[in-house]
Amino acid sequence: MLRSVVTKIISADRDVGATSPAGSPSSRKYRPRGGDLPVPRGELRPLVRLLRETGLRLGEACNLRWGDVDWTAGVATLRKTKAGKTQYAPLSAETLAILRALGPGEGAGPCFWRDGRPWTRGYVTHAFRDAVEDAAIADLHVHDLRHTFACRRLRGGVDIYTVSKLLRHASVIMSERYAHLSQADLKAAVERSREAQ
Repeated sequence: MLRSVVTKIISADRDVGATSPAGSPSSRKYRPRGGDLPVPRGELRPLVRLLRETGLRLGEACNLRWGDVDWTAGVATLRKTKAGKTQYAPLSAETLAILRALGPGEGAGPCFWRDGRPWTRGYVTHAFRDAVEDAAIADLHVHDLRHTFACRRLRGGVDIYTVSKLLRHASVIMSERYAHLSQADLKAAVERSREAQ
């Protein structure tokens, strides 16, 4: 379902941040400091997909530079993190494909940029919000992509400790918010335990 929501957000033909009809909730154009241009939705798509596939925080993704991607090991070095220290994030084959499709830049330049300047967290947050509003989707935020990453791993059978390490949380307690179980999950667990008897 999230795939269709993301597609809806980024598939409209209007640029993210472009002025909406007067009186609509997003009738202003977001112009961050520095005068960045609106991000066309086609350019937002790889970043949204990368966030969904890696669980990176938006700031970590915006600060990701080509020199930080180890293509052979499939690992990204995150130099600016919430923890204030360098951390490492494993990159799946799909994530590497997303980055390769961007046409890896030379040297240490930013992976996500426009007109030679890296995208900022505030700019992408506003562009994403405007795209969500334009797509008439209620209550979806960039950070929800991190939540989706965690929930998908847990539902796929990855244990909470591993998910905590993938999210680079200081403790597993921080990751427990993602461990909510649906009634179907609980029913399946009861059936599995019954079959084991």
